[in-house]
Amino acid sequence: MASRLGSFAWMLLVLPTASLGCSSDSDAPRGQVVLYIDTDAPIASQTLTEDFKRDASVDTLRIDILDGEYRPIQGMTRIIPASDVLNWPLSFGLEPAADSKLARMRLRAFRARNAEARTDPDTKAQIYEPVAGYTIDRVVEVPLPDKGAFALRVVLHSKCRGKRPDLVRRTTCVDDPAPDRLGTYRQGIEVLPTAAAKDPNAAPARPVEWWPAASTSCDGQPFDPDRMCVSGGFFMLGNLRVVGFGALRRSDAVPAHPVVIRPFLIDRKEMTVGRWLAAVDPNPANLPVTTDQGCTAASASPNRLDLPLNCVTWNQAQEACIALGGRLPTEAEWEYVATGRGRGYLFPWSDDPPDCKSASLGHKPSSAGFEQCDALSEPEPAASYARLNGGRDETADDPAQGTAVDLAGSLSEWMFDSFRPYDADKECWERDALLVHPVCYKDAALVPEHSVRGGNWASQLEVAYASLRNNQGDAGYFTVGFRCVYPLAQQVDPLLGDDTSNIAQYKVYLDSRKK
Repeated sequence: MASRLGSFAWMLLVLPTASLGCSSDSDAPRGQVVLYIDTDAPIASQTLTEDFKRDASVDTLRIDILDGEYRPIQGMTRIIPASDVLNWPLSFGLEPAADSKLARMRLRAFRARNAEARTDPDTKAQIYEPVAGYTIDRVVEVPLPDKGAFALRVVLHSKCRGKRPDLVRRTTCVDDPAPDRLGTYRQGIEVLPTAAAKDPNAAPARPVEWWPAASTSCDGQPFDPDRMCVSGGFFMLGNLRVVGFGALRRSDAVPAHPVVIRPFLIDRKEMTVGRWLAAVDPNPANLPVTTDQGCTAASASPNRLDLPLNCVTWNQAQEACIALGGRLPTEAEWEYVATGRGRGYLFPWSDDPPDCKSASLGHKPSSAGFEQCDALSEPEPAASYARLNGGRDETADDPAQGTAVDLAGSLSEWMFDSFRPYDADKECWERDALLVHPVCYKDAALVPEHSVRGGNWASQLEVAYASLRNNQGDAGYFTVGFRCVYPLAQQVDPLLGDDTSNIAQYKVYLDSRKK
């Protein structure tokens, strides 16, 4: 059942008839357009049973009436809560005033919790300012008839999330964000049966819900005790709630980017001393060791085999993953797993903050009010804080594929990506598009540092935030280890999909290995 919002003639900006080259009969009955607004995004109420759609869901529609220069008219904004599937589609009437032929409006669907809220000084109403990456954003121009009743529909497509209208070129994302597929403000407006102007039941069925087709690709994958199959899907890379950590040498997780992830496999645990000896290099003399205190491979005694391997350089970690048939994870892959695969968690287990029983971290004084845990001299054995052991450092459970552990603590982990700020490198982190399995790789001579993710045993509790970013040069550190990712059987590396920018950047890395 559509939510009928009444007649919004008061909202319209209209053009004089003369400017359109026609005239009107003031004595004739005015026409009316009933405009239906719908979306193919999941609605917030669905996440009560499908919580992996939290990042993709919407619960609010904002309508701004625009003037002839496509600027919002003061006082002509409507914020419409629509958190239930039954609220959609929303509909309202558009009635032209005298000499009126055109209504311009900007439509934005988003999740209220991801918007910047402020109070209107005049009306005291709460106004939500949608944040670009989280928002499906479209500008439309609706011609208004002189006579008759008509019904039109505008669908806000999920593929357009993050793609803002171009108010100079007058283009907007209709259903495909590709530059050559952008439409005009009048394209993509569906004409509905005339009966829908009076009866919402005559409107067509809601659009098929959008979801990346790759999201079911783990179906039928056998359970692997060492590697977790991660179903593809949608999530927000970054989090506007995770900011202000510069004093901890962590980069804020903003601006956030809408991302589609293809399926892949990831190690359930970080690389351990024992696994390195068993699967990478059996010679204890070749174990990674630096002059740092606390290198877990300082000896290969049996009581150290379960410790996560630290003091390993980025190149050593990457070569080890290649030898095992994989590579280091990208930031997007790692964060997708660590934030709940579309659930948008602050921490790998949920939004609940950590304590000393949650994960192997917190052994430095906190600057954010968290407790300080007992001091340690070196990392603890892998999976010490899994749920089975009384901890929480474990991802949301997949009934068929299980979980991964130690993403919040134990060791920070090397990422495949070169480190570049989210807001300063368009080639890596396009701010105006839906990213497909993104990667950022630069020539090491230009960008020598790689991204590092996750907290570690020697850090404060607050670095457990899954969206926080860090970076290091290619050396071994007693706080940094790694795990690997792999393609599914009979599939290529998900970085080598149909996204040409990914392929181009990945080839920079492949070429560097030939030198």
